[in-house]
Amino acid sequence: MTARTLLCATDQMPISGCRIITGDDPFVAVETAAGHRLPVQLIGGLLLGAWRGERGGRPWALAAGRITAGLGPVYVHFVRRDGDLSRTVVADPNLAGGLWVAEVAGPFERILVRTPGATRIAGLAPVVTPATTRAG
Repeated sequence: MTARTLLCATDQMPISGCRIITGDDPFVAVETAAGHRLPVQLIGGLLLGAWRGERGGRPWALAAGRITAGLGPVYVHFVRRDGDLSRTVVADPNLAGGLWVAEVAGPFERILVRTPGATRIAGLAPVVTPATTRAG
């Protein structure tokens, strides 16, 4: 399998710094700017994962998934815990294999993903960087 990063002009998402990595099969990996792999699991046939974290002290939220070609557009609603603030992104489902990716800046807690034929709701998993082991 040949791994490749799926972005046109850059190898990192502009807000989170995460990289979306795919191979020749449907495998997808999401890697933080620090090089840690995030858990990816297909949820309801549409969503691969949704995460929240910080980069340089600024909060971000990221979601990725797959959609069958032609079922397009993917609307991703990022919502804060209090529900007072939300942000909607129209994700481009035309990356390799129907992959879509959406990211926003801000302290969001959950997402609602909508397509013309499906809706999924999920919490954003916090990105936890493994603790550095101290030499004794």
